[in-house]
Amino acid sequence: MESSPNPRTYRLLSAGNVALVSCVVVTLTTVAVWLFGLGQHRSLFANSLISTTILFTAFFAFTSMGLFHGVKLRDDVGRLTDRISRRHFPRTDFSDLDFGGPDFHFDGDGFAGFLLALLAWVVAAILALFLIWLLGALGRVNN
Repeated sequence: MESSPNPRTYRLLSAGNVALVSCVVVTLTTVAVWLFGLGQHRSLFANSLISTTILFTAFFAFTSMGLFHGVKLRDDVGRLTDRISRRHFPRTDFSDLDFGGPDFHFDGDGFAGFLLALLAWVVAAILALFLIWLLGALGRVNN
């Protein structure tokens, strides 16, 4: 009878350390791109695209290599909701607020509801891209 193979050992990373390092990397990358962009007179939009591209590439590489090598996160943070006191928030029930905008209800289950929600996200993304383009164009006019 064959013996069972040794259980695979995993490299454990502390979730708190990963979160702290991630915050430091995001801050340093954003500041570095902004500082290097000052000498080249890039717009805020161009600097933000460069920053998000660098951060996405680093996050994708970190996640891919971590999955490939079997790295796991140790949950040493615990439940964050236990650490946050609700008495500092004066109002937590926002169900009665009405902003007067359109009310969308995607109650459809299945494929039709999925397509409707996907279409709504595409429309929202196109509107957001147009708004970003408009703000960039207005910023160029003022310079």
